Amino acid sequence: VTQEVQALQRAHEVTLEEAIAQREATFARERDAIRRAAARERLELVRERERAEARLAEVEAALVAEQAARSREAAGYDAACDAEDQAIARVAELEEVLVDALSASARNSGSQEIRAEGEAEAEAEAE
Repeated sequence: VTQEVQALQRAHEVTLEEAIAQREATFARERDAIRRAAARERLELVRERERAEARLAEVEAALVAEQAARSREAAGYDAACDAEDQAIARVAELEEVLVDALSASARNSGSQEIRAEGEAEAEAEAE
């Protein structure tokens, strides 16, 4: 009977050891599955961040391009304004030249008329 009891106790110990080993193996499998899921989640977060950074870079590039276009447009507008200002100044200069020329012409014309009248009077007196 003692041998049977000892055999049962040993069988029970083996069964208990097997159950513990199985339980540890189950825990290890679950732990590994959790670690793999966490690793997949981290990888997905990294990929998501990379996509977000790439999108941000695209938006920043578009913004820089838009700002450059606006700068070129503003520079073109400034250049057009400068050209218009120069044209207005040139017209004003030409108007001054024209006024001076007309004044000089009028003075010369007046002088010639006075001389012509003087000559006519002198001829009339000489006759």
